[in-house]
Amino acid sequence: MVMDFGNCPQLGTALVQVFPELGKSTNAKAMRWLKPDDTVATMGRAFNIPVLDANYKPVKVRNIPILEDNPGELKALVTYIDYRRLVTPPIGILPVGLLSDQEMQQVEEFITAITDVSISEAFPELFIGETERLSSGTNTFRDGIRKLRERQVDEINKISRRYRTLPVLNDNKALVGMLSYTNVLRKIQEHCERFLTKRVTDVYKKAEELSTLPGNKTLYKAAEILEPALFTHLPIMKSEGSGIVTGIVDDLMVATYQHPLLFDSFKELSLKEIQTPVTDENTVTPNNTVRDVIEKFLKITFPDRPTAILVCTKDTNGEFVLQGIVSYTDILKKFELWREGNIEHDREE
Repeated sequence: MVMDFGNCPQLGTALVQVFPELGKSTNAKAMRWLKPDDTVATMGRAFNIPVLDANYKPVKVRNIPILEDNPGELKALVTYIDYRRLVTPPIGILPVGLLSDQEMQQVEEFITAITDVSISEAFPELFIGETERLSSGTNTFRDGIRKLRERQVDEINKISRRYRTLPVLNDNKALVGMLSYTNVLRKIQEHCERFLTKRVTDVYKKAEELSTLPGNKTLYKAAEILEPALFTHLPIMKSEGSGIVTGIVDDLMVATYQHPLLFDSFKELSLKEIQTPVTDENTVTPNNTVRDVIEKFLKITFPDRPTAILVCTKDTNGEFVLQGIVSYTDILKKFELWREGNIEHDREE
């Protein structure tokens, strides 16, 4: 049996053929990057979240590459989650009723002090070992997909990280682009019609495979589960064993409130207070297609854009019943299997 893939890119195709914009050396001038001795305040502006600003603003980027120069050696990649772990939430959005006047003063003093610290001092762990990257000259479409969906492990330095966006460098070590999971999803959306017609049930993880918590559990419990886990999302249930899901909590939300200055005060926050509530807009049903899931991933803009979407049905009361979850890594993994021409796998699905 010969599978018809249409104009869906082959996995072995050079990365710059699938994403031609990554092959342009002129991109180097337009790339956003910082130096190791730039300050945390500078990074806050790069993320479009000034450290001292009382309000969150729309984030333009998820990741900031750190280089000595461009072209130059890639030293580190700081993600938005790394930044949120370092810097406390702006005072304007803190649930101040949980903090004493002394604690509020400590937060203000910390925010003031951290602004002038260099990036290399603030994130020393990110400068250990080699930072993951893609090469516009040698890497393939498959390489990009795998590095975005698999946790990258540095055995020597005992570091494990998952990258949702990766810097792309050319042979001259010039930063010429950033490849994110949304770039890959858009490419699938544009060119891979047959894969898009698959059902959510072909790519999701079933509810019984998931870790969940009821809404009356605490931020501390969510952090305890997510910190060592390979997954990054927790469905929040109406009550234990009810099957009714009310929201979702992810690693970014936990990182936002997990700062050492705040965690003792916030660790007893209930998950129903900090969850992202489920709606028709941020969920899919088992009968939806992969096309529907990708459209929802791309329709919701960052910082609200999810990296996983709950799969639900509704009961007679209109409440959401958890059936599973589908993450961008689930889609990329199944896409890779499908595009390899694994006929047996395709029939099973």
